[in-house]
Amino acid sequence: MTGDSEMRKSIYASIIASIIVIILIQPILSVTGRAITWAGDHLYSGISASTYIEAAIGHREKFSFIGLIFICSLLSGIIVGIVSGFFFRGRLGTLTKKGSHPIFKAVILIISVSSFFMTIFVLATNFADFQMNASFNQRLAVLTPAISDQKVKEFRAQWASMQMRNDYLAINNEMEKLATQKGIRLPKLLWK
Repeated sequence: MTGDSEMRKSIYASIIASIIVIILIQPILSVTGRAITWAGDHLYSGISASTYIEAAIGHREKFSFIGLIFICSLLSGIIVGIVSGFFFRGRLGTLTKKGSHPIFKAVILIISVSSFFMTIFVLATNFADFQMNASFNQRLAVLTPAISDQKVKEFRAQWASMQMRNDYLAINNEMEKLATQKGIRLPKLLWK
């Protein structure tokens, strides 16, 4: 009879486990499945849209810039790793050099920190340059059929003689004004 009692307990446990799966886990799996499907659809739509947006922007040195970012981040990582190892090896109690001068350590730290910030500065300014040029060329291409060749040349001349942010804003404001007059929808600025 003990075997019969054990079998009943096993059957009851199986029934309870099945009910728990049906009541609790099945809805969780359904919601998760719907969420994954929804996210996949939106991800696909976003990737597809970004492909067309990137193509509409036209020629720009995007991959050269990505290569520059990769090389700069690699070099920054190496420098930070070397400097960190230099400063922390004495604190960890291994390979302590007697007589290493604090001024030498400070100079190394200043050089590594300044090179890191210089890398950030170079990347940021190049990114802004790429975005502004791509946006200008794309917007001018959209406006060109509706304006005179003389006006296109004027826009290019204004762009070539641009010196500061106010010049940039003036060019874009004039483009927006012309687009509104002609009933044209300009692409969004990539850099504001």
